[in-house]
Amino acid sequence: ESAGTAAAVIGTISTLGGAVVGAIIDAAYDGTIIPLATAGALGCGIAFIFYLWADRVWEQEVQPTSRAAGTT
Repeated sequence: ESAGTAAAVIGTISTLGGAVVGAIIDAAYDGTIIPLATAGALGCGIAFIFYLWADRVWEQEVQPTSRAAGTT
């Protein structure tokens, strides 16, 4: 039950976020592709920053503190 609720909340937040970003792009529309291209580039940049952050956190969490017996 809680998994379904969590999925619904994530879906709601994603939809609302997309609506807000869409409204911003719509308000910036000037007859060219520039607002859409700018939003795409910003989205890619933000995703890349989150990727770098997550990769750094993942490496810190999975580093073994000692080797198991019998391994080299």
